Amino acid sequence: MNNRPIKFRGKDKKPRIRTKGAYNGIVKIGKYLYVYIPSHPQAMHGKRYVALHRLVKEWAMGCPIPERFIVHHVDGDTLNNHPDNLQCLSVVEHNILTARNRKKDAKGKFK
Repeated sequence: MNNRPIKFRGKDKKPRIRTKGAYNGIVKIGKYLYVYIPSHPQAMHGKRYVALHRLVKEWAMGCPIPERFIVHHVDGDTLNNHPDNLQCLSVVEHNILTARNRKKDAKGKFK
């Protein structure tokens, strides 16, 4: 297991992302980045990985994110985990926000 801390290298630089293999520092699962921390209380994907954006927001807030809260990417880019781009919302607030931003077809139905 890689015990080195995560280094944020600036806004324009991207972290090294591995898409295969277990127990790597940072892995991409779906469209999000995850960090292997099995002891974290909110670890997912087999109780091993924590979403990087949740760790960044916890660090920026100085306390754990409450259960049933979502960390939203303001600009919609799931790889942009800068603290200014992350917003902590309740599930209801997040659903309202995402419903407003969804596109509708010609008949007025959500795509």
